[in-house]
Amino acid sequence: MRTLYNNFCFVFTFSLFGKTCESPEKYTSIKICTSASQAETWMSEPHFKDWKRLSDHHSLFFFHQKKIKFNKPLYIAMNILENSKVRFYKGYYQEIQKVFPGINPNDPSRVQCLYSDTGK
Repeated sequence: MRTLYNNFCFVFTFSLFGKTCESPEKYTSIKICTSASQAETWMSEPHFKDWKRLSDHHSLFFFHQKKIKFNKPLYIAMNILENSKVRFYKGYYQEIQKVFPGINPNDPSRVQCLYSDTGK
């Protein structure tokens, strides 16, 4: 069972990784429209993306970003991914393969990696 400190470190690591992987190109601005004339103006803007009707007098308008600020340190995310891949392969080849060495590739006792989201 995780302690509070371990849980905090776990969540912090994943949130740090997620924040460094974010793509600022996918950000969306949202505005609330309350009149038909305002809706026509916003629909004619070049950054207009979509709209959703909330009620008879209120709608949400979605826009692409006018300016995109690339301020996310992607090199941190790539480093985290690379380190996790190295750690996975070290565990697979140095620990698991020692326990289940199988010589023949068709040997059912041989351990094979079926899926990995960190590379091949």
